[in-house]
Amino acid sequence: MIKGVAYFPLLKGSDPEELWKFWVEKFAPTHDPNNWPHLKKYVISRVIKQERGSGNMWGMAELYWDSQEAYEADMKALDNASDKKSHWKDRWESMVGEMTITVMEEKVIIDNGKLVI
Repeated sequence: MIKGVAYFPLLKGSDPEELWKFWVEKFAPTHDPNNWPHLKKYVISRVIKQERGSGNMWGMAELYWDSQEAYEADMKALDNASDKKSHWKDRWESMVGEMTITVMEEKVIIDNGKLVI
């Protein structure tokens, strides 16, 4: 399993409730399976409490593919799309800080309360 993770801070002056609503109702639906045919799962999260540290992360998106090849195929399709920018992208970028994106391999260790390795 390959997972793309994007995480970002909330820009100073942005309303966290407004951003969450926008993300759920407008931005997240642009990750439609018609645009991302190999995408298996898409999960969004926001920070509701910071336990320790001085990190500035507010939101995170996790996108899952079966393989590196599936991930690369979706990225290539997006790069070749005639409308590369979502019409929501400018508004999104006006509310969040610099986004960090990583691609990771994932291994489940505990699933539904049971050790699986």
